[in-house]
Amino acid sequence: MIANKKLFSLLISISLFLAAGLSAKEKISLAQQILGQSGPIFTTKRNWTLRNITFKGKLKTKQEIALDILKIRPGMVLTNVSITELRTNLVFKAKKDRYFYDIETAFKPSPPYLDVTLRVKEKWSIFPIPIFSYSDNRLSYGFGFVDMNFLGSKNQIGGTLLYKDDYLSFNAMININKLFLDKLGIFATVFSAKKKQYIYDPDLNYKEIGSYNKKGVGYMINFRYHCNDLRFWLKHTLINYSFSEADHTHLRQSMESIVDASIILKQWISLEDYETGHWLRFTFRRDVSWLGSDYDRFIFNWSFSFALNVLNDHNLLIDHSGILSHNIPEELYLEIGNSTSGWVPAILGYRSGQYNARHFIFNRLEYRIPFASTKHFNFAIVAFTEHMTFTQQKAITGMRHIFNAGLSFRIYLRRLLIPAVVLYGVYAEDNKSFDFGISLGASI
Repeated sequence: MIANKKLFSLLISISLFLAAGLSAKEKISLAQQILGQSGPIFTTKRNWTLRNITFKGKLKTKQEIALDILKIRPGMVLTNVSITELRTNLVFKAKKDRYFYDIETAFKPSPPYLDVTLRVKEKWSIFPIPIFSYSDNRLSYGFGFVDMNFLGSKNQIGGTLLYKDDYLSFNAMININKLFLDKLGIFATVFSAKKKQYIYDPDLNYKEIGSYNKKGVGYMINFRYHCNDLRFWLKHTLINYSFSEADHTHLRQSMESIVDASIILKQWISLEDYETGHWLRFTFRRDVSWLGSDYDRFIFNWSFSFALNVLNDHNLLIDHSGILSHNIPEELYLEIGNSTSGWVPAILGYRSGQYNARHFIFNRLEYRIPFASTKHFNFAIVAFTEHMTFTQQKAITGMRHIFNAGLSFRIYLRRLLIPAVVLYGVYAEDNKSFDFGISLGASI
């Protein structure tokens, strides 16, 4: 409830009923209910027409966008609903969209009309992202910046600088949710990234025996169209690759130009430090020579995520994904290891690029247990296990299976809804070894 209502507001509320033929006793009763924001007028279901919607306090988000988030408009008719139910729905919608972390409401009913006053508390939209990660005896660090609500428009801009493998990588991105049409959006990024491709000897317990450099400079642009729970993506990625030995000799270049078409079914809700819903995606990828590609790959990729709030905000998450490919050259093998690489999810405890594949199936089971909460932070213990089945063969034969089991400790910033600090320990069954890591500003 908005606390600083004045007597003048109460007098206006009473005056709304003067033409309704109510008795003095009924007017006093209704005025008391409005003042206390409770009583039969708030709990009785009826049809309401939203007349005036007023935002109080400082609001960065544009008002029309805030109304879109809350799914209300002046003149909207609500059928067979109580004001109490409306209040609950507004709180849920405000937190579901992740732009607001709290909302206060006040209502002035004058059946069949309803005036609504709102004071929303917005999450931090502009914030730096320190990046620090240590795992597999390798260190990476950097800095990022993002505005999640650029100019109050729900659009995003940002960028990162990352130092890894003796090289400074960068990317910059922009995300526009409404491009000409309400349901059409666009995401674009430009980047320059270099990484070491490590060579391991399986006969020496995957000891590192060499490396070479792989650098990519390019862009990705993704057009999105959504219709209720269905989303359609059309994406183009262009990357100029440079391959060289560790001493930068024997330089060779090639061009990737690939088009993706995806269909997505999404019903996903993120509330505080847990999630619920499902996400299903099918993607077809094809290199296009007339757009400059030196490759001729065809890739089918699918992914499925399911999240369930089990008990007292205990969160069960299931991730499943896979790739079937054709014509992937050795230099662009799918990398299996402890870091996310392109279209392949990370499997912790294994060395970066320890295995290569043409096809894979990945599963992850995670159980998230909240154990403490403060005004600004949530703390959780997360038990997880991951399983990867893959092969380097052109045909889907000779499949190899690896898995892990681990435990992580996460600190969530309540206003950001991303883990701020993650500590983890994991046992990699195939390596018969434990690995430990820490990440700042990223999710593990």
